[in-house]
Amino acid sequence: MTEYQGTTGIDRRELAEEGERIFVASQWQLIRWRFKRHKLAVISLVVLALFYLVAIFADFVAPYDPRRNDTDWMLAPAQRPRFVHEGRFSLRPFVYGMTSEMDPATFGITYELDKTQVYPIHMFVEGEDYEMLGVIRSNVHLFGVEEGTLFLLGTDRMGRDVLSRIIHGARLSMSVGLLGIAISFLLGITI
Repeated sequence: MTEYQGTTGIDRRELAEEGERIFVASQWQLIRWRFKRHKLAVISLVVLALFYLVAIFADFVAPYDPRRNDTDWMLAPAQRPRFVHEGRFSLRPFVYGMTSEMDPATFGITYELDKTQVYPIHMFVEGEDYEMLGVIRSNVHLFGVEEGTLFLLGTDRMGRDVLSRIIHGARLSMSVGLLGIAISFLLGITI
């Protein structure tokens, strides 16, 4: 008796083994196998997990305290990380410093890049003190500059770092999402 081979190259014995494996699998195993085959869902889960990690460890990830206002840097533009300075490539990214001037006609502050001030971006930089999760006291931040300023998304009208405020705002936004899912889950099970 010859075995049937379809266009996929899988014989009947392999199909039977696969069918038996599916037949005896639990509901959670079936969900997990189906989920793992959906590449976009797996990528989305990884991105969502990264968002939650950033939200949980916001004090460590954010370069500054979100409540710290600096009147010297009100409405400062974003400082773009760069790798080339005066024609030379560097593996360590850096930002240029800025100088500010007040326009006497409009009383607006204008900022100009000062290419003589080069501030390398470092990992695990000492900065402002914080209590991570209300328990661990530290002053080490994931990234930052040792001197000067680093405003990757600029500052608001009170001189507060926009990136730090977004990272800390993610903490509230992500917890609201979890709370909404938990409430709907409990109501769905109860009803």
